[in-house]
Amino acid sequence: MDAKFHPAIRAIKAGDVEGLSALLEQDRSLATARSSRSHPTLLQCLALEALDMPNKIDMAQLLVDAGAEINGPLGVAACIDNVEIAALLLNKGAAINGTGSWSPLEEALYWNNQRVIDLLLERGASLHNLRIASGLGRIDLIESFFSRDGTLKPEAGKIDWPFGELRKSNLNCEIKELEAKATQWSDDPQEIINNAFVYACMHGQIDATRLLLTKGAQINAIPPGFDYSGTGLHYAALNGHRGMVEFLIDQGANVNVKDSKVNSTAAGWADHGGHPELKQYLDQAAITRIIKGTLEKVGMQDLNNTEQLKQRLEQETQKLTLVALISPVCPLCRHGFADVQRVLTNVPDNRLRAHIVFLPMYPGDDKLRAQTRTEEFNDKRVTYYWDGDKVTGSEWQRVLGIDRTAWDVYLLYGPNTRWNGSTPAPVFWMHQLEGITKAPWLNKAGFESKIEEVLATLK
Repeated sequence: MDAKFHPAIRAIKAGDVEGLSALLEQDRSLATARSSRSHPTLLQCLALEALDMPNKIDMAQLLVDAGAEINGPLGVAACIDNVEIAALLLNKGAAINGTGSWSPLEEALYWNNQRVIDLLLERGASLHNLRIASGLGRIDLIESFFSRDGTLKPEAGKIDWPFGELRKSNLNCEIKELEAKATQWSDDPQEIINNAFVYACMHGQIDATRLLLTKGAQINAIPPGFDYSGTGLHYAALNGHRGMVEFLIDQGANVNVKDSKVNSTAAGWADHGGHPELKQYLDQAAITRIIKGTLEKVGMQDLNNTEQLKQRLEQETQKLTLVALISPVCPLCRHGFADVQRVLTNVPDNRLRAHIVFLPMYPGDDKLRAQTRTEEFNDKRVTYYWDGDKVTGSEWQRVLGIDRTAWDVYLLYGPNTRWNGSTPAPVFWMHQLEGITKAPWLNKAGFESKIEEVLATLK
């Protein structure tokens, strides 16, 4: 925090009620002013830092009496499970459901802080969206967020997380990274269901998890709405829910999927969470799947030249064909691949084919990572390839007329396209390459709309 707050911070860390009181008598603005660095206010500092500090209630009372804002600190108390401070702030009139789109109850659920969860439920916190209902295992409420035809109602809410007001948080070193993640989100119903599914898994709500699977939750999906982005199995392992882990594996969860933050499997998350026996169980589950030959691999072909791919495409000239050239590791490419998966799920037409080519364009890209990506989505209309020499990237650089190797590009070819000569230009394409203006930036809705438009012209 700014220098003016340092004496007060020392008093808080020492549990010095009299010292803090004297400082506030000299300058009451210490309670109401915002710092430009670190904790925004002293009360937020106290809520976060004084978890086991003596006299924390008395010091919080001094700050509240001096006019400190109390709604932000309630969210902070929820994120660290500082239940005593949370109770005081509620008693003083803090908004139990927060003042924005993210509530204190969601904060406590996100960080798995059961004491504050219990307090907020006891005080009547609102259960107003699908992720809250799922984290709490409220089957009745989960059902209420779906229409009779199985579609998700608007009342289910949107993707959100604790970092919604980054510019007010003083998290200067992390703002760009977090904002970059948030810009990739969509409020696609599938993503909202997958997000809620992870909340159910992280809190060990097996019945809710089972129900969400029947509603279309994707068991191996890594949904938006999390800084440490992992599958439901990752979060169940992190929080030590052995029963949930066993249930998910029985339902087909892939123990070899790695998260997109630290590149670790669920076993690694169990180890980080302090659950060595669960880590051992997950390690053994991975070995068992390999030994039994049940590792869910989708065939991936090696490409040595573009003619191999073109020969395959020539066999499907009556189909509408999607060709994607992507890195298996690049975060933007993973977002693009997720969009392709959603498009194919939303357009189950057998006249559509997809050919996904993985290229080593990003640090960490290799054939094994590409194989892992193929395990995320199994559709009989999709064929996967590994292009270790980037021959397709060079070929489509020429075809598209761009100034670099083609990757993170999504190409659409209409029926009757011929592939037995020069590589043809696509009828439509999108990309995620900075500085390229020959085609629009990838947009799932726009790409899906174009596919449906072409399909509508076919007999």
